[in-house]
Amino acid sequence: MRKLLNKLFLKFGYLITKAPDLLIEKSVDPTGMLPTSLTEKVTIKKTTDTPNNELYGIFATNTNVHKWHHYFDIYTHHFELYRSEPIKMLEIGVFRGGSLRMWKQYFHPKSVIVGIDIDKKCQ
Repeated sequence: MRKLLNKLFLKFGYLITKAPDLLIEKSVDPTGMLPTSLTEKVTIKKTTDTPNNELYGIFATNTNVHKWHHYFDIYTHHFELYRSEPIKMLEIGVFRGGSLRMWKQYFHPKSVIVGIDIDKKCQ
């Protein structure tokens, strides 16, 4: 198991360190290990307008949620399909937990939303 994990970390480490060059070359995953849904290119619009979607509306009414505004169109694009049925979601790096409440409001009421963080104050 240890050898397998080391091999995966090495391959993904390569992908992370080479990402800027690979994106320019339009070859996001040279290893072929990532599903195509994770390598799909999403255009980020340069705009100062606030997003106009339901997820941003939930964000705007919650406190302690730290998210960049341009993420909301991307989140909506990728997560909209998963709203009608319960899901299990793990968020890594939750800061004060505000986004966990946001996801709980956004996804199906029976979804399980879990967050982890290295900061022990986030319990």
